[in-house]
Amino acid sequence: MNPKLLATTTAGLLCLAGGLAACGSDPSSSGSGAAGADGVGVFLSTSANSYEQAQAAGVKKAAQDLGAGDVQVFDASFDSTAQIGQVQDAVTSGRFKSFVIEPVDGAAIAGPLARAAAAGIEVVCVTSACGPDATKIDLQVEGQGGVVASDYGQVAEAMAGHAVEACEGVDPCRVFFLNGDSTFPSDRAAKDSFAGVMEKAPSNVEFVGTQDGKYDTVTGRSVMQSELQRNPDLDVLVSFADQQTLGAAQAIDAASKSEQVKIISFGGSEQAVAAVKNGAWLGSMLTLPFSIGETGATIAIQLAQGKTPDETVVDASTLAPVDGAYLIKDNAADFTAQWTS
Repeated sequence: MNPKLLATTTAGLLCLAGGLAACGSDPSSSGSGAAGADGVGVFLSTSANSYEQAQAAGVKKAAQDLGAGDVQVFDASFDSTAQIGQVQDAVTSGRFKSFVIEPVDGAAIAGPLARAAAAGIEVVCVTSACGPDATKIDLQVEGQGGVVASDYGQVAEAMAGHAVEACEGVDPCRVFFLNGDSTFPSDRAAKDSFAGVMEKAPSNVEFVGTQDGKYDTVTGRSVMQSELQRNPDLDVLVSFADQQTLGAAQAIDAASKSEQVKIISFGGSEQAVAAVKNGAWLGSMLTLPFSIGETGATIAIQLAQGKTPDETVVDASTLAPVDGAYLIKDNAADFTAQWTS
């Protein structure tokens, strides 16, 4: 799905059981105006990790800067049914002019979001697309105001290209892809895109396989331990999430193969940035949750205020301050991460 998947929480299920009151703003919720119909609803897949918290902070910053009402954060605990209920209750409450939503399931939430838009609420989807095609960064929901998201197929293609570059001068060069979770449409697209690049790679590149790391450090370590037993001469690891990369790196270190295996990750967390800066990892594709939340909220709030945003469809990778959203040691010196894995 994406690097935000760090931990689950029961908050979303408690919120659904308790209705809108239980779904209320978290302790850090804030706004520049009194609670009322000009509020901003923030619907997160979970709020139990720093990625999500950074997204919410970005929304609050935009609300403050633009003079919007209170920001209220809803936590779905990775439960699509819970998120649908939260959106429906929020529409009924009449307290919001804009929604910023990170969808648990972009296809499932499309109907409720269309009804929110029909009720006069500006809807902007962030991090992942809303609608039937998880890889398509556009306005797929009727009445949707904007989107700030990543095309995870394109991210995986770019990572595969960097792996090919890392293989220059190595023959054979064995590459392993540690995917996130293939039950997610976005991650299936990533897996297919990565394999497609590997099929067309130069003859020295040998794609030895892929497994899921489940966005989990322990799972990443276990998968990597097994892969190193199967392919002790592995040259490049490409991992789709920093959390699982951390575990895989532990396995590589334990096998005394840190000098042998080049690591490319996705996330741009504090740990990834530090590893790139000190040369332990070759590179990291970046995602910037604070910037994503701030940009998405700016679009939604400006639309609700009758203003025209500079743009309403934003590829999240373009928010990164480095070329191609790919951090390497040569361009990492001045970069500061927006989240921790």
